[in-house]
Amino acid sequence: MKEKLNLHELLPEKREYSFEEGVEKIIQKIEFLLGGQDYVVVAIYGPTLNDTDVGKSTLKSAICSYFIRNNMPVISPDRLDYLPHHLKNLEIPQESYASNKGVIILGALDCVIKKKDPRSDEIVEKYKKIEDSRVAKICKEGDLPVSKIDFRVLIYRPDRGSLEDFDSPMADMVIRNDQAIDKLR
Repeated sequence: MKEKLNLHELLPEKREYSFEEGVEKIIQKIEFLLGGQDYVVVAIYGPTLNDTDVGKSTLKSAICSYFIRNNMPVISPDRLDYLPHHLKNLEIPQESYASNKGVIILGALDCVIKKKDPRSDEIVEKYKKIEDSRVAKICKEGDLPVSKIDFRVLIYRPDRGSLEDFDSPMADMVIRNDQAIDKLR
């Protein structure tokens, strides 16, 4: 039986996690939030202008796999722009699942600002409101009870710079992906 955690225990002061720790924390936080709402929306970001091959898709796949194995519906478009298409094509009857709850994982979103920018707090709050309202509008059109992105995750590669180079106030959690490698293109 899983031990009940409170939200502060799930995301304490520490914001940066290894890939494996991060996956575990994200799953715990999603499960915690599903205790009080029907859908949880997670946004995954890569560093601005340096987000290729950092592990966004691998992270999204790890989270999706966990919830699919546990018989829970998962919607996982690569971008926010693709969410309406995914909702429109969601024709799997809810009774096929063990739960009437679900997870939406938005991968490859744009991380618009770094901490070093003196205007960051103002810009971030404005951008979060824009993203949240877009998600709420799209989900409302798809008859899903979603009002915002519940939490945001930044994933980066330490071989391309330090957390200070990439960290963004957009992120609620940061994942350092030491295993990421460049894909052959």
